[in-house]
Amino acid sequence: MVTRIVLRRDTTQNWELVNPVLSRGEFGVEIQESGSRRIKTGDGITTWNELNYSYISVEEFTDHLTDLNAHDIENITNAINGDITRINNTIDGLVQVDNNLINRITDAENGISQNTDNISALENTANQDRQDNQNSFNAINNGISILGDRTLALEVATHDKRRIHQPLQHRDTEQQQRQFGNKRSCRQGERARNNRRHADRRHSRNKN
Repeated sequence: MVTRIVLRRDTTQNWELVNPVLSRGEFGVEIQESGSRRIKTGDGITTWNELNYSYISVEEFTDHLTDLNAHDIENITNAINGDITRINNTIDGLVQVDNNLINRITDAENGISQNTDNISALENTANQDRQDNQNSFNAINNGISILGDRTLALEVATHDKRRIHQPLQHRDTEQQQRQFGNKRSCRQGERARNNRRHADRRHSRNKN
């Protein structure tokens, strides 16, 4: 992997207009109208317009950068690799957290599904119990209705039987009364006959 270092550069007019403060050791390349280039090195305090130009040419500066590049590139590379390692570790941690979260979400969904099934089963049981109770209630009502009908029929039959028996009992009573009257008449007639016989006997005795 090739590392490219790009220096800050701008025209003389723009440098003077913005007048920035370069960091300590930071280079700034000024491109003049003639096309030549001059360099200033920052100290972290002084603004661009107050900085002095460096007394080296661009070629000398390029050579200087070449000498520094190997060491700087190694340091930059190590820093980048360290950052990459930390980023990878962070990503692995996040992936683990995501996996744990996904597992928890899955467990929660399974629990919700199980609870939903249990609720459905309870509702079905409750509906069946209500249906059974309704059937029992209907059967009781039907039994009560049948019993009422039979009771009413029995009362009607009893009433009709009484109506039938009453004339018979009345006729029996009349017949018994007639029989009793006949017997009484017979006894009275027999008593009268006996009285006449006794009277005849006394009359015969008196004549003798």
